[in-house]
Amino acid sequence: MEFGHYLRRCRKKYGLTQDQLIEALYTQDPELFGGLDASGLSKWERGVSHTSFRRMGAVLHHFQTLSGDPLPCIEESTPETLEKDLCGDAMHRLLGTPPKHLIVDLGMDRLEIEHFSITPLRHFERMEELLEIHQNLHENLVPSYSRLELRQLREWAYHPESLFHIVLYKRTFLGLLFSIRLRPGPFEEIMEFRRMRRELTTEDFAREGEPASILILSLFTLDSRVASLLLMRLHAHMAAHRRRIESVGLTTALQEVERLVERMELRVHCSRTIEGRRHIAYRNDLFNLLSNETAMRLLFPKEECPESSPFLSDRSSDREAEPSGDTRRG
Repeated sequence: MEFGHYLRRCRKKYGLTQDQLIEALYTQDPELFGGLDASGLSKWERGVSHTSFRRMGAVLHHFQTLSGDPLPCIEESTPETLEKDLCGDAMHRLLGTPPKHLIVDLGMDRLEIEHFSITPLRHFERMEELLEIHQNLHENLVPSYSRLELRQLREWAYHPESLFHIVLYKRTFLGLLFSIRLRPGPFEEIMEFRRMRRELTTEDFAREGEPASILILSLFTLDSRVASLLLMRLHAHMAAHRRRIESVGLTTALQEVERLVERMELRVHCSRTIEGRRHIAYRNDLFNLLSNETAMRLLFPKEECPESSPFLSDRSSDREAEPSGDTRRG
């Protein structure tokens, strides 16, 4: 998606002239927009120059404030449709070198992209076998406080408010991302460690149309590109259901997860020592998750995204250095 086209569409939708928008942005953040004039804004809109991802996020935040919509000026659609507008290559680079406890890189960049698929776990014929593998992994990696019972996962996998997705290559399992949509009350209890995850029941799940927060339960993949695909689906789900989702969070005692959640722009909310180990709750609200620099890189990549799928590129995983001003096409 071109940021310039998006900017012009939003400005026109809310009846703002370029000068009016510049004044509003300067009022919002004088330091960030102090040097912006009509000529510079016009170049952004026409794609002649690119601004920083930080400024892009601040512009989106302004339109969030005007509209009350976490992702204004983008039509509501299905996660699968919105996912096509995300740059998978950017997600892959943002992940960097992932924690080996969660992601084992096997060099899958040469596999044929048309044979990859992402599907709900409940549609997988070997679901029971996969859940047992998941439990074995958790017994080795996760302290008892954080573990879920197999019966719970089995029940939750069939629930309409669960986001249990797996990636397949042909019919071979490559990775999973398990999340659930909770009512705000139970979500806050988990984030404050006033309740254990295994104490949750489907009665705590948000119903259709109710406000919800996404609790991430598990991520395990055999390749960082698979992780990228799963996290893109999560971002697309957040965008598609933004009218009802309030926050996203997770709890963990694994130090290796810290870098991954930082890349996802989840922030430390609370910590507690339980059973001799430090557990941390990470979270962020949806308005921030859809307007931060990570989201801007996915929505508005400055370079042409080679393909919506993250499997076709093996670029450097280092995060792009943020320019101090605009970068111009030459």
